[in-house]
Amino acid sequence: MIQCIKNGDLVNGAAQTFVLNLLDAYEDKDKIIYKPIITFTNQQTNKFVNLVPYEYTYDNKDRYVEFKIILDYSTQLPSFGRIELGTDDMPFGFYDVTIRENTTDFLPSDSSVLDRPIVYTGLMNLTSVETGFYANPSVTYNEYNTNDTDTDSVYITN
Repeated sequence: MIQCIKNGDLVNGAAQTFVLNLLDAYEDKDKIIYKPIITFTNQQTNKFVNLVPYEYTYDNKDRYVEFKIILDYSTQLPSFGRIELGTDDMPFGFYDVTIRENTTDFLPSDSSVLDRPIVYTGLMNLTSVETGFYANPSVTYNEYNTNDTDTDSVYITN
């Protein structure tokens, strides 16, 4: 599973690095030199974004490749590895991740992205830091300990 943390103090976004062993999954092993296409699909909203990493290192391709993407707060440039997650459409939580072969270092502008051979499927968990200007702290639950006089009420929740 890929873990990504959206940093609350960095207005211009924070680089997220993850490494995967992908060479064996490539149909054409020579294509590993090109930045692969990454698709993040939110499990709650089913919305997705395609991107190529802004940095991609395949020096040790027999063991792993390294990806760097930027989680941003206001700018979405998928062709340069910069995406905006942690929004209403792409909230914090779990994402399905699909990585596909590419034939260039650029994100294709047509729908052929989905026709490319898949080299990885997995999960990503997107969380936020607890403090900072753009922080999204986790919910704190407190025990209800006051005795209510209204005992006949029914409270409807989602």
